[in-house]
Amino acid sequence: LEELHEQLAAVMADVRAATEDFPAMQQRALTLASSLHTVPEGYDPVEAGEVVGLLGWLIDHHFTFLGYRRYHYAGAETAGLLEATAGSGLGLLRADSTRVFEGSDDSQDLPPAVECLVLQPTLLRVTKADRVSTVHRPVAFDTVFVKALSAEGQPVGVHLFVGLFTSVAYRRMVQDVPLLRHKVAQAFERAQVIRHSHDGRRLAHILATFPRDDLFQIDDDDLLRISLGILDRQERQRLT
Repeated sequence: LEELHEQLAAVMADVRAATEDFPAMQQRALTLASSLHTVPEGYDPVEAGEVVGLLGWLIDHHFTFLGYRRYHYAGAETAGLLEATAGSGLGLLRADSTRVFEGSDDSQDLPPAVECLVLQPTLLRVTKADRVSTVHRPVAFDTVFVKALSAEGQPVGVHLFVGLFTSVAYRRMVQDVPLLRHKVAQAFERAQVIRHSHDGRRLAHILATFPRDDLFQIDDDDLLRISLGILDRQERQRLT
């Protein structure tokens, strides 16, 4: 009974923290989107526009914001770590000691794949955490990382938003979702198929029905390779 009481108290504390800080987390996303309207030098303006659009899309009832934290880059130009900025957390990440990725090395909070975001010429990455949410529904957190830039456009860290995509987000057509629509358009262009041909219609269906979580996380090369692989398999005749 004591253990059950402690768990219930912890869950209620998480719900309270997420609810109280929800407006502040949305405001962080809105402020960040406004700062990216001016495209930093060296970054793709199309991608920057999609990132701005996605942040606005998340705020528009497509993402349940549960936590936020700022990370600053501590290292040289080619190596280093992202360290949590003390006192920057909101919602479930109010406490500096709260970890998002349980599988990370004890010396750092984020996995190496996320650490590399600072050094790559991209502005955003969507991943799944390995922690299960205690608020809303018991599934792995969705995490949205947006690169933090200095006034001179140099990478200085990342902003992390933790939460869950809403049911509405999964029902939206791919063409209506910023970032995903760009990925799909890029895949079509690189596949070199005629849109209204037999292969074009099949590829459109494959991309439209691609698992939504995977589509957010996959890179352009893997999306093209897997989509064309599915298309090739569908073309093969099979005995039943």
